[in-house]
Amino acid sequence: MNSEDIKQVYPNISEILDNDSILGLKFCSKGTFKLNNELNSLKGLKYYYSDQHTKEIITHNLKWALSKEKKPKFQFIYILLPTNCNQKCYGCFTGKDLETFPVKSSDTFYSKKELDNILEFALEHDVKAVVYGGSGELFTWHGSIDYIKNIHKRGLKSVIFTNGSLLDENKLKILNDLEAALIISIRDTNEHNHNLLVGVNNFKTVLKNIDTAISLGFSENNRLAIEIPATTDNESRIINDLLPCLRHKNVIPMIEEFLQPKNCDKTYSAHNFTESRTFFNNLVCMDNTLGYKWLPELGTRVLGQPKCERPLFSFTVLPNRDIADCPAGFKVFGNIKDEAIQNIIYSSKYKSQITDFKFCACSVFYSDNDKDIPVEQKAIYT
Repeated sequence: MNSEDIKQVYPNISEILDNDSILGLKFCSKGTFKLNNELNSLKGLKYYYSDQHTKEIITHNLKWALSKEKKPKFQFIYILLPTNCNQKCYGCFTGKDLETFPVKSSDTFYSKKELDNILEFALEHDVKAVVYGGSGELFTWHGSIDYIKNIHKRGLKSVIFTNGSLLDENKLKILNDLEAALIISIRDTNEHNHNLLVGVNNFKTVLKNIDTAISLGFSENNRLAIEIPATTDNESRIINDLLPCLRHKNVIPMIEEFLQPKNCDKTYSAHNFTESRTFFNNLVCMDNTLGYKWLPELGTRVLGQPKCERPLFSFTVLPNRDIADCPAGFKVFGNIKDEAIQNIIYSSKYKSQITDFKFCACSVFYSDNDKDIPVEQKAIYT
């Protein structure tokens, strides 16, 4: 594909793309998006990223857990549907590539009554958005658009993790009208490596849908992020090409540490804590060059975000109906097949995970030095 073809097929992102005889289409900064002397504040993904409002919710919920407030509040909730996936990503954190998909990630589809009960509870507790992610690909389900319309009809917004390959212009127009936020996941910055890692030749399709989403205004409203797990294999391309390209197009770079499958003997190219420290420092340096100023803190695993405290301001409904602290399902508090969601969330077991919260980690993360790494995390990820 020559430069004219790229401009014709990808009119909105052609300036950040290049073609390589071996790697195929790829993100390429071409050295033209650097040396911005004006410092800009980081923009967070709408509905999803942590901000001052998140801190206020955490403070409120700590008071609630100590019986000083009547009810908890949540920024968003995860509803993980038992959807299939059209990819087989190498290193899938659910173990799909190893055929070890956990039981909690599969079940029959939710009934209308189940969904209604969850959404009603969400509205009663100040939830603003419903997040889909971590259990498959939403758009393999024929009812996905109607599901998002139902969420919007109730006054809630949708945040959708998607591999982007099953989107099209019509779906994107509908999603834009519904004010949904999209997190499109890729596995590398070029066609060859991405396709190899996801097991499907879809990189060009994903790029086309990113191009369309930008043309529809998703990025202007902070409703478009590109997510990529960082590894020792792709980190230089992320820093030198993807980050400058996404900053240039006003797309949020959700660059995060690779989440390794649990209980797996297979070796992946995830960072260790020392490598993570170097990686985040290099991200900071590049962003400073681009005009963005931020610093990681102990626990940061996503560019520009603080340490993960999601269990303090959100909860997850897993596909098997377990109520858990987060999509990784480290702590389960009950199952809505057995008892009402109100009883589960208001239980002493749930409250204690708020008052006793210390650290939440599903991967390696930034640390100033090895002494700061909690012993339990060091044992798992070193």
